[in-house]
Amino acid sequence: MTERRPRFPGAARSLLRDAVLDAAGRTVLEVGWQAARMADIAAAVGVSRQTLYAEFGSKQALMQALVVREAQRLVEALGAVLQDHPDDAGAAVRAGCEFVLRRSRADDLVKTIVSGPDETELLPLVTTEAAPIVGLISRAFTDHFGRCRPGTEQRRAELVGDTLARLIITHVLLPDHAVEFAAEGIAEVLGSYLREMTADAGRPRET
Repeated sequence: MTERRPRFPGAARSLLRDAVLDAAGRTVLEVGWQAARMADIAAAVGVSRQTLYAEFGSKQALMQALVVREAQRLVEALGAVLQDHPDDAGAAVRAGCEFVLRRSRADDLVKTIVSGPDETELLPLVTTEAAPIVGLISRAFTDHFGRCRPGTEQRRAELVGDTLARLIITHVLLPDHAVEFAAEGIAEVLGSYLREMTADAGRPRET
């Protein structure tokens, strides 16, 4: 298979990708996924359709890149929310879950993916192909636990982070409960484990 080579190096490539992803997001919201054409997205940023395919490979890969970028931006904001609760893992989990769920439910792109007319084609981005999103959310929580409790066992912190990411995505896909109720429920279910994990982090290691 021939490897795709970026047409634009360094900072120019990053700017181009952002411009393309912005245009893709606008196009999907305006006309829907089925009607969105690579040619129209390319024209919106002043490049050729071939350039888009060289950079992303396919229309589906372009959409996945858009979803991952939006998840990265969400996780950056999540980090600031978690920092407000350095001494209480349960409060951090509750606030973090509530923040992600509230932002996700208000996001037009998420609404389009989860319940829009093209959901059959787009849902895999947040289900069977959601590993990048799970990883981003998981790392945000895992890193927070490590910073606030340097003695936290990495394996346990990663287990909590991964579990939180999957529970949050489930609540995004199935918004049956109020945001506050869902966030409180997640924090309560994991509460005992979180208290044990953070308590163990403060104990001296046996030699």
